[in-house]
Amino acid sequence: MPAVAAGAVLIFTSVDSTLTHKLSIYGDFGYTKGYYGSFSDLFHSNVGINFMLRKYMSVGIEITQAHVSDNINNTSGFGIRPFFRFYPYYRDSFKFFFSSGAGLIYFADNFPKPSGFFGDMREGTRLNGCPKYGIGAEFKIYNSFMFVVGIWHAHFSNGNYYGSERNPGHDSNGFSVGLTYFPTNNR
Repeated sequence: MPAVAAGAVLIFTSVDSTLTHKLSIYGDFGYTKGYYGSFSDLFHSNVGINFMLRKYMSVGIEITQAHVSDNINNTSGFGIRPFFRFYPYYRDSFKFFFSSGAGLIYFADNFPKPSGFFGDMREGTRLNGCPKYGIGAEFKIYNSFMFVVGIWHAHFSNGNYYGSERNPGHDSNGFSVGLTYFPTNNR
């Protein structure tokens, strides 16, 4: 659905030639807590680039690293995730955004392991999809830097590619903090 909305915005709106600081580089880290199954703790970090297509919309890609731990799972994964951001409020000193993206992540071990939650004994796989969506805000702290915070929902699932018996999935909610950098010659 976000891709359809982004496509409509690009088709039916004009380019803002006054838009500056189109490209940014960011890094963040955070924590989310699983809310079913083995109730995993998920620590994640992301590094990415973001490009403003319009004053109220951007597209980006991030490299993501995740570590999952609980009484059954203890594994790390590495992946890539393209995303869109919509900025209903956009000022030089403060930006509020909605973000949605999906990519792939590869874990060192099968994830999630069987939790027995309500009798669920399915075991996940190493390769999973990794959709993430949420809201965030950027606060200017220096000429080329902004502090960024976000509240996120993270999901890992292989989309039943290996069959439903191999797709217990993982869902968690949490937060992240980080920095966004705007290169100086960036028009």
